[in-house]
Amino acid sequence: MRKNPWPFPAVPAFLSRVIPKTFRDRVIAPSHDVAARIERHLPGLAIDVWSHPEAPVAAPRIVRVVVLGNLSREKGLDVVARCAAAAKRDALPLAFRVLGSTTEPIAQTPDVPLTIHGSYVEAQLPALLAAEHADVLFFPAQVPETYAYTLSIALATAAPIVASSLGALPERLADRADVRLVPWDASAEEWNRALLEAAGVRSSGTEDVVGRPSRPLPAAIDAVSDAS
Repeated sequence: MRKNPWPFPAVPAFLSRVIPKTFRDRVIAPSHDVAARIERHLPGLAIDVWSHPEAPVAAPRIVRVVVLGNLSREKGLDVVARCAAAAKRDALPLAFRVLGSTTEPIAQTPDVPLTIHGSYVEAQLPALLAAEHADVLFFPAQVPETYAYTLSIALATAAPIVASSLGALPERLADRADVRLVPWDASAEEWNRALLEAAGVRSSGTEDVVGRPSRPLPAAIDAVSDAS
């Protein structure tokens, strides 16, 4: 015998208790499925089907920002942390995702809109990135990149790219239209504005950070060669 899915041994008796005869002239069920189940045990009832009243829910658009690779301070760890904190403070529709690991702990959800995937097998990165459905790819390098292999993965996608105007990044992105190059020393607010605009979300800011000259790099950093 098929097991009774109800947690009560006598369904008609239970329904008789919860639906007294004095109230059976007006029985309301939240779905047709519930109405049919009641009807099987208490036939002849006039059952109205009313869905539960709920206020309309408008799903907000959230811009998913994905950072590729092992994120260090040189690669923009502090920038990403500041951007996530500023997005939370300013209630911006931004969600940051580090598709890789970090060299230092940083705040994550629910404190800020940021999550970390963790380490991955390098050959799996293209598939992992495809599964993220990124709205923007973010390369906030703080020292000159000599090449940036993860940028090659990014260039194989159709996602817009926001990157530092530093090192080899501008050269490698020169032929791509959906790119915003930002000074390496931009504020979190400026980075976030560029990320939103790259995703096609109008920003409330008025100053366009793209094209603004950045401060000269410290001599020690300017001499750094990044092997990525």
